[in-house]
This record gives sequence, structure tokens and C-alpha cells, in this order.
Amino acid sequence: MADSDSFAPTLGMPSRLQKRLDDWKEHPPKWQHKAYGPLIAYLSVRFPPDKFLIKAQSLLREEDATPDAGDGDESEDIWTEGHSFSSVDSRGQPVSGKYVYPDFCVNQYWGADDDSNPKADVIRIIMEAGSVGKTSTRDRAKKLENPNPKLKEKTQSDMLVQLKAYMDLAGPQRWDGRLLGIAILGNEAYLLDLTDEDSSNIRDVTAGWISIFDPKFVEEVDWMYHYSIEHDNDD
Repeated sequence: MADSDSFAPTLGMPSRLQKRLDDWKEHPPKWQHKAYGPLIAYLSVRFPPDKFLIKAQSLLREEDATPDAGDGDESEDIWTEGHSFSSVDSRGQPVSGKYVYPDFCVNQYWGADDDSNPKADVIRIIMEAGSVGKTSTRDRAKKLENPNPKLKEKTQSDMLVQLKAYMDLAGPQRWDGRLLGIAILGNEAYLLDLTDEDSSNIRDVTAGWISIFDPKFVEEVDWMYHYSIEHDNDD
């Protein structure tokens, strides 16, 4: 299926946001911090705040961090006891211990976040953004437009290891039905999922990295929105 010239053209995003994201087709963000704002804005339009929260966290706790009941929002604070993302085993699983925070979580929520509401939040999407501009010092000094492809491939591989670890560590108690994982690097994406039918097997949704302008990307995000609404049970 051919890529669209415009990103999610039928969603009805504000014109400035539409122009910003459309520009990514020819000028993708090289650094993840340049992608955060537009991605949060897009997710906020697709998943409006009447039923969803877009939670953005990039904090990585120190190795000696310990769980604290009053420290953060448990729905997306993933305590990786005995794990660390600085080292992984042959299956890509972390092997020492700290808190980790995915770049973004799209959470469906129901009212107050307190003990009387045991499932106040359900994670629907975990999204991780990376930097295409992660090049060698020599590349940065030369201000190369196109990073070393081998370094890009390594960044893509590292991102998938990290995203899979986030999804695995989230645990089925924090999501329901289906969990969608999205890695974003520049204007490319890789989609993964977990389902209730096989909550231990992370599946590839896309056969490799695809453009975010590929209709498949928007279709999968839209599917998760409609699935969430169908299972809202708030009315």
C-alpha cells in the first residue's frame, strides 16, 4: 500500500499540527526531543482527555532506587526489580534493577486514582521514540545529513529490545485485551502487540520498520482507539 502524502489526513488535527507532522515526510526529526511535542499532540487528538491520558516520562531511576508508594503513578511506573536496561540477556531481557519509564503511555482511565478504584488506568499503547541523529562524534562534527546506516540499524535494534522489555515488564495486570507497542525513529515506526490470548508472546504487527505515512500505521493506532471505546464501560 502506497504511503500517504499527509499524516492521518482524516483525523482532523489542527492545521499547524498537521503541517508539522506532514513535514516529517521530507524532514524527519533527527532527535527524539524534537519528536516528543508533535507526537504527544497527535496522540492527544486521537485519544482525547475525556477517556484517555497521555503520560510522558523519560526518567530512569538510579540503580539503588527502591519502590516508594508515594513516588509517581503506579499505572506506568514499571518497577524492574532485578532488571536494568543498561544490560540485556540473549532474549533481550533486562538483567539488573531500577525504575524505568517509557517515553509515552496512552492510558484509558476511569475516575479517581485511589485504592477504591483498583483499575483506575489501563495501558493501551506504549511508545518509545529514538534519535536518528545518534551518530559518531566524527559524523556530528561533519554535520552529515544522513547518519551512518549501521548506527541507525543498531539504534533500531536497541529500541526494539527496550520496547519489548517495557511491554513484558508492564505485565497483564496493567493492560487489558491488547497492548500495542510502537517504536518511532524519525518518520519510521515498528509496531508490536500483546493479546490476552497469548500474553507472553510479543508479536510483530508490522513486517519490519514502516513509514508513519504508511496507512498501516494510522490504521493500527485507530484500531486501538475504537477497541478502547468499545470496552470503555463508563456509560
